[in-house]
Amino acid sequence: METPPDRSRRAMLSATALAGLGSLAGCLGSTSELPAVADAADPAAAETTAPAEQCLTDFLDGANGSDEYTERYGPDAEPTLVVGASPEGTDAHDAFDPVVARVVPGTTVSWLWTGYGGPHNVVALDGSFDSGEPIDSNGTHFEHTFAEPGTYRYVSEPDRDEGMRAVVEVAEPPSSDYPAVDEWLVNADGYDGTIPDRREYSTVTITVGSVADSDALDFAPPAVKLSPETTVKWVWSGDGGPHNVAFEDRDIRLDSFEPGPGVHFEHTFEDTGIYRYACEPHESLGQRGAIVVEEQQDG
Repeated sequence: METPPDRSRRAMLSATALAGLGSLAGCLGSTSELPAVADAADPAAAETTAPAEQCLTDFLDGANGSDEYTERYGPDAEPTLVVGASPEGTDAHDAFDPVVARVVPGTTVSWLWTGYGGPHNVVALDGSFDSGEPIDSNGTHFEHTFAEPGTYRYVSEPDRDEGMRAVVEVAEPPSSDYPAVDEWLVNADGYDGTIPDRREYSTVTITVGSVADSDALDFAPPAVKLSPETTVKWVWSGDGGPHNVAFEDRDIRLDSFEPGPGVHFEHTFEDTGIYRYACEPHESLGQRGAIVVEEQQDG
């Protein structure tokens, strides 16, 4: 019995993740209608941030340099975000890079100024962090430690109406019964700790460059559990450029980089164990996958 590419679940995960960042209902019609930056000493000012909790999609839709990509950082990461970045295809320096960063609780995030684009600052809309007055000095450094899960939106005050805004998402890292898988996939798009059990199937299909993802730099599903002697077929969606499949610490790989749709690689897993793999051109962008091979228990 063969499974189809797991695209419906991937789409559901994407929608769920987006919904978790802010309700899609009741969003503002204009991205210019941004709330004021909260003043911890002024409860009335803080209340003005409440509507924005319902309108994250509008907030990001107008963000300079936004490409719907989330840069994910694992538990040991020390992220440095750029202040005064230049969005691709422009000469302006009016963006944060990355626009959306996801970290785990307890992570200290640093912001580093390029010195271009005029004075900038880093100010959270909820008042939780503030770098101070806008400055334009190259190498200026500001940092904040995110202790609690949540979605933290911030702006550069001089450029907020022109789209210089970004988000730090803080969420617990994905967790399953397989720490080696969790560690490998901590930065993988779509992995939430769920490992579908496909041990009843003799053939399983994994999509390479999932059509449910705007960047198409993933595997769908990112992790799967199989029985020994199961054959896996990797099916290219045709999106996201050329991909390959290369296993970590195993002599299992596709040496060519295939851009077109179709089944370009398959392998039968005979031995139990955890198999970790990646698309080599896009591994640094989180295109990783994992396969758990286990005997199916009777009863």
